[in-house]
Amino acid sequence: MIGLYLALWLRRKTHSALAVEIYSVIGLAYLVVFLPLPRMFEDWIVSAFLALWIAGAFIVRYRIIRYYSQREGIPFRINPLLTAFFSVWYISGCLRADFPLDGGGKVGKGVLRLNASAGEQST
Repeated sequence: MIGLYLALWLRRKTHSALAVEIYSVIGLAYLVVFLPLPRMFEDWIVSAFLALWIAGAFIVRYRIIRYYSQREGIPFRINPLLTAFFSVWYISGCLRADFPLDGGGKVGKGVLRLNASAGEQST
């Protein structure tokens, strides 16, 4: 479910539908596992499900790195090893809040600046 949520978020931000398609296929594969099929087909579907899950996580990782790197102008890093082990659950913890930016690419007035000293914070 969280994979589909991240894919839809990416679709909205980057207009890339590949992750949505992958996680939709994963959802369908998950439903097919519960159909009464011969054991041979069930094993094949579970293997395809796991391969798509890992591939989808790395596609989401790549798209999020590109999105934040372009948006912030500095490299954004997501650990590939942790992505392989924890998939989209790890990636969802790496997301940053999207604050509204003004025309110059800076945080608008009225938004708390977390990296400013206490005396410089705007409310």
